[in-house]
Amino acid sequence: MKEHAPVNFEFHQYLRQVLKSEQNDSNFFIATENDFKKGQGINFPYRSYFYALGILHEDKCKLKIGIREFDIGKQSLTIVGPGIVRFWIENDWQVRNTTIFFKPEIFQKPFYSNFILDYQYEWPTD
Repeated sequence: MKEHAPVNFEFHQYLRQVLKSEQNDSNFFIATENDFKKGQGINFPYRSYFYALGILHEDKCKLKIGIREFDIGKQSLTIVGPGIVRFWIENDWQVRNTTIFFKPEIFQKPFYSNFILDYQYEWPTD
């Protein structure tokens, strides 16, 4: 299988092209399956320059982050940071979900730009 070079998305470009939203005055956006249904979905690898924090409510899907594949089960929380290539392998873009997209610039005083990086996370193991 031939891998495609990832497409790069800036925050507001992603909102316009993928979610068909015209919101352009904020550093964060909350999307549900209703927002994802407006677009065609993404069926190729892409890199974004913002954070995506998602909750999958009742469905499941498969996500490739970097070179690792993850089965995302119902009631799962995902966090993907800026600059990381991801590819939704199994996703019909109508799964019940809530996703918060936000730019790193949201972390201003009293926080700072690497605020999230200071937290310890437990990553899934094989």
